[in-house]
Formats: sequence, C-alpha cells, structure tokens
Amino acid sequence: MTKEKENIGISGAFLAITTLVGSIVGAAVGLLFAPQAGKQTREKLRDAYSDMVTDVNNIVKKVDESIPTFMTKVKTELKEMPEQVKTEIINIRKDTESKLSKAVEVGSSYLKDVTKTINETIDEGKKTFASTIDESKKTISSTIEEGKSMVMGKKKE
Repeated sequence: MTKEKENIGISGAFLAITTLVGSIVGAAVGLLFAPQAGKQTREKLRDAYSDMVTDVNNIVKKVDESIPTFMTKVKTELKEMPEQVKTEIINIRKDTESKLSKAVEVGSSYLKDVTKTINETIDEGKKTFASTIDESKKTISSTIEEGKSMVMGKKKE
C-alpha cells in the first residue's frame, strides 16, 4: 500500500466518523424538536445511538486491523533504510576512490614533468657553471701571464 493510499484510508476513516457523528447529532436534534410522542422519540434516539455505536465500533475495528499492517510496513522500511544508507556510502566511497586515483595519476604525471624540467635546468646550470669556470680560469691564466710579462718586461728595463 502506498503512502497516498494509507493517507486516503486514514482521511476516509476520519471523514466517515465525522459524517456519522454529524448525521447522528443532526438526527437526534431533529428528533428532539419533531412533534412526536416522548416514547417514540426516545426509541428513535436509542436506535440512532445503537447504530452510531455499531458504526463507530466497526470503524475502530477496521483501524485496529490496519495498525499491525501499518506497523509491519514501518518496521520493514526502517530496516531497509540502513541498507540504503550503507549502499549510498559505498557508492560515495567508490566515487571518491576513483576521483582520488585520477588525481594521483594526474599529479604523478605533473610531478614527473616538473622533476624532469628541474633536472634539465640543473644540468644546464652545471654545464653553464663549468663553462664559466673554464673561461674564468683561462681569463685568469691569461691575465697572470700578461702580468708576468709586464712585470718581467719592466724588470728588464
């Protein structure tokens, strides 16, 4: 039974009770004001009251009969709910793991590229530094030689 049908059943029972009570009250008031003998009016009131009690008892019986079914349904839905939550958590975990795996993959690739670029830059720096050192040595050697020549040349004079 769907929730809509259950709501209609409860609303229908409420409507039936209120209609029945309203009808009986209306009939009782009508009988009280009708021009009949007291004995006839009392009999009609007794019959109307008896009918009302029977109808109310029937409605209560139907409601009583529907309560166990309703409670069973509620218990079943409550039991299913943790399973649904568990399933949803598992799905979220799988989705998160997938996204993290992709992020690690992309990050690893990026890190490899950055590492390669850094290593190439360091190698180029080493080469440039070595070249600069070699040129500096040559310049220093040349300058020393020129200095020696100048000093030696002046000493000869």
